[in-house]
Amino acid sequence: MKIKSLLHLGTEFEHTRTVDEKGKIVDPKIPKFDIMKVKDLSKEVRKSQKIKVESPRFISTLKRALTEMFEHADIDGSGSLSYQEFADAFKTLSYDLTENDIKTLIALADDNKDLSISWEEFIPVGIESIKTFFERNKQMQKQKEGHKEIRKEALKLVYWDEVLKCGSIMLKKFKFYDDKNTGLISMKNLRTSMSRCELLTPKEINVILRSFKSEETAFEYKLFDNLLFDVRFELARSRLMDTSLDKITEHLEEQFAKFDTN
Repeated sequence: MKIKSLLHLGTEFEHTRTVDEKGKIVDPKIPKFDIMKVKDLSKEVRKSQKIKVESPRFISTLKRALTEMFEHADIDGSGSLSYQEFADAFKTLSYDLTENDIKTLIALADDNKDLSISWEEFIPVGIESIKTFFERNKQMQKQKEGHKEIRKEALKLVYWDEVLKCGSIMLKKFKFYDDKNTGLISMKNLRTSMSRCELLTPKEINVILRSFKSEETAFEYKLFDNLLFDVRFELARSRLMDTSLDKITEHLEEQFAKFDTN
């Protein structure tokens, strides 16, 4: 019974046929697996837990898990969650999601006019994203020995010039709203300023805004350059998200030319 319970939906033991070789009707929900013929029990357990993300049963199981997770987090039954509630909900989901994976999922979620996230609308996006995380993590695990972690210092060589350029543009926008010269602006003004900057992608804007726990928080805008770089670094580490580095070839050629004395 323990082994049977471990043969969860979406594994390599899943069979969708309803008729066997002899034409006998079979129940597709029962794994085609004879425990009486098993010699190495632990090996079969390991095999049974190899999740196939394209499996219809895995997808339906994940959809049910996400729905239950969000319903539990949605205490008032409004159908939407604040950014913090949304992030906290994902921390209760097993599925081997890292902190950075959760940030990526939050960036993918669209908000409503009241600055909350409609979780029912997000579920299809969440399913596709988590499937991608699974496949990415599986491939990275295979390449673990030769894999090198993305270094912040290395990415700074690539990102920093554009971050400073974006920061200088944003500084003018921030100062426009800071008429008392306090060095602080509201979340509303931060959102408005960033939405009008072509050097920022929508996902970057989402991650920046959702890194604050409250809409009442005042933003110290001298920290914007470092905040933007940290966000781009995290998105690069996810290996899934796009950034605004559309001129990377031109930038690198310019850097290389400095060392080309001939």
